[in-house]
Amino acid sequence: MMRREALETAIVNENLTPLTRYCRMGECIESYYTFTNLQQESQGEKLYETEVLVYRYGMGEPTGEWIFKSAPTRVLCSTYRPMVVDFDGDEYLLTHLSPGNLPPGFQTDYDALYWDICHGLSVSEFQQNQSRSELARELGYDLNREPSQTRQNFIELIER
Repeated sequence: MMRREALETAIVNENLTPLTRYCRMGECIESYYTFTNLQQESQGEKLYETEVLVYRYGMGEPTGEWIFKSAPTRVLCSTYRPMVVDFDGDEYLLTHLSPGNLPPGFQTDYDALYWDICHGLSVSEFQQNQSRSELARELGYDLNREPSQTRQNFIELIER
């Protein structure tokens, strides 16, 4: 219960960082994150934990609803294996990213979260400055990396 209360307080205090916003088929979705903490660091990789919240509302509706995930989201900042991990029911959903390329639709929010947490950049900044692929290459990402999602029952992202 304490986690939910902390998230509700973050909403009331507007202690949220915006990620994405889009509308389709009469529904709008806004995603945010808050409470980001570095969990582990090893061999150039950093593992962060953060809370991702979604606000969903109907187009033209004055109010909507907040959706909380069942557990914090993890972000692995790594040029070798960039990913975002969510806990879904009784297994982990690993979203393997390709930071140098435009994300497929199912990865849009994860991609925005990764760039913001790992590099302090809003994905909208790519249109204003250098291209996504140029920046990713400079940062050491493989531009041929394929985005994907997998499910696993157990994970250890950074060995202790």
